[in-house]
Amino acid sequence: MNSTDVEKAKEARQDVYYEFSPMARTSATAVPVSDFKTYMESKKTDHEFFGSQFKKFFTGLQFPTTDANVPGNRAKNKYKNIYPYDETRVHLKKGNGPKDSDYINASYIHGYGNLKSYIAAQGPLINTIDDFWRMVWNENSEKIVMLTNLFEDDKVKCIQYWPDEDKMETGSMRMEVVDIETFAEFTIRTFNLINGKEQRLIRQFHFTAWPDKGVPSYASSLVHFRSKLMHSHENRKGPMVVHCSAGIGRTGTFIALDYLVHQAKEAGYVDVFECVETLRRQRLNMVQTQEQYKFVHEALLEALMCTSSDPSSAEFPQIYKDLLKVDDKTGTRNIDVHFENLGSGFSSLPESVYSFAKNPTNKKKNRYSNILPVDSEMPQLRDNENNPIYINAVFLPAYKTKRSFIATQMPLQETVVDFWQLLYEQKVSTIVMLNQTKSKESKENIGIYWPDQLNAVKEYGPFRVTKKSDTEEADFKTIDLSCCKEEDEKEERKLRLFQCTFWADSSTVPSSVLKFLKLINAVELHHDRNNTGPLVVHCMNGAEKTGLFCVLQVVLERMKIEQDVAIHHVIQQMRSIRPSIIPNVEQFKFCHDVVLEFLKQYDAYSNFQ
Repeated sequence: MNSTDVEKAKEARQDVYYEFSPMARTSATAVPVSDFKTYMESKKTDHEFFGSQFKKFFTGLQFPTTDANVPGNRAKNKYKNIYPYDETRVHLKKGNGPKDSDYINASYIHGYGNLKSYIAAQGPLINTIDDFWRMVWNENSEKIVMLTNLFEDDKVKCIQYWPDEDKMETGSMRMEVVDIETFAEFTIRTFNLINGKEQRLIRQFHFTAWPDKGVPSYASSLVHFRSKLMHSHENRKGPMVVHCSAGIGRTGTFIALDYLVHQAKEAGYVDVFECVETLRRQRLNMVQTQEQYKFVHEALLEALMCTSSDPSSAEFPQIYKDLLKVDDKTGTRNIDVHFENLGSGFSSLPESVYSFAKNPTNKKKNRYSNILPVDSEMPQLRDNENNPIYINAVFLPAYKTKRSFIATQMPLQETVVDFWQLLYEQKVSTIVMLNQTKSKESKENIGIYWPDQLNAVKEYGPFRVTKKSDTEEADFKTIDLSCCKEEDEKEERKLRLFQCTFWADSSTVPSSVLKFLKLINAVELHHDRNNTGPLVVHCMNGAEKTGLFCVLQVVLERMKIEQDVAIHHVIQQMRSIRPSIIPNVEQFKFCHDVVLEFLKQYDAYSNFQ
């Protein structure tokens, strides 16, 4: 920029980047926290609102970036024209090397009511790894937030700047891996950074479910990630280092969310527009796209609601009691309102994500035309000639692993062989069947995929299946099967089928909470002992009953780890892949009933905690 451009930009924005007053004036775009939900509801149908606001932001460089363009510093910038402003850039303490400079592509960002709460940084390059760790040490930072994957769309987005398992040298410092904790959507790594005689623990929070220039599939995923980050123990008060690839889009979105949550708590109102405008005065193009700007609003709403939507296990019994109360003004139960809020998000899956399922040659393999698998989460099956095989099935995540479940429909007679192909290729050891085989509906077209008689052998295409045992439990059947493929008969696979007998096909929810809990526990115990692949869960349509089982298994899994009840979050997570999961308030209420019963099993949750 020339000097005239700089002056024009400054005149257009009379407030310089570091001027703020946390409890003072409110602008025309500020919204009281108590009104924010209503405000967001009113914008659902206003398709022009977010676009018109976003167009008002200054785009591109608006202040001098002289230092970023010094010849020795240019190679430290990943992208052309994405530079830190001279006034807000982080200055490194110079090392002893003759080529060491004080430059890094990173900017100080103020928090709400606090100076330099964050450092927004470009993802390290191969030639800036040492600079990055020097900055972390010099700034006394304890937490690093990484919002990009190393590779996206076959492009390098960030160099791996940490060791995998052992240790590495970085400049004059040494780094050792202390711990790695993996979840379905993020990973937390703990490092010991050693500089001479001093050592510090550094935690990296790596969110892995955010596409470049896009947004996460559902807002609650980022809100939970932020909550995990904020509740992590902290010893030092240096700025939080936040980076993606360029350090502006995803980085700006996350910082905006954190800033606004603090603003809501401290001031009682939120001002998304002014927040983003302020961020852009400190680093260019923060919150890079209109979609990300809209997502900040969605995530903020989720964060402001999460106390009631994802309560602690200790609070849950009272909160559930309150949910069952009827509002005097509306005559509606609070739980009905909560269920409606689940469907009040802006995002929906476009038709394009179902291209494989809607292919004319595959349509006949769908039991119902409105329950289809998204292309990206469908198991990729191949026949002996390496041709793709379509199956109406999707992977669903658990809390700690990404593809823990396969949700699928009860096979049609013409898809039984495909079903066995799925079981064989995915090395499945556990199947949960939630539909019945003797109802009126099942007479239409149902593909039984196991032999009827004990020790009988039946062939399904190239698969030879033997029924090894058939046990009638009080509330469910267990059928042990073995399977081998004709060209490899020596490799025998063992599978256990859990067949639910207490849930009629015509019933929306199971007949018993306790029986359902017993089924979940039995399945979990067997699967943990024999886990050689995803847990396959099916009902007639592969969504309604299947979804209830998967949601509750994950809610209980997370509750054991986090001591919170994340029914709201888990439903949104699974609906981002299978939108028809938990389609009615009866199932939503049943989720709460199961959690309450689970807590009672632990002496009113004291032993559980």
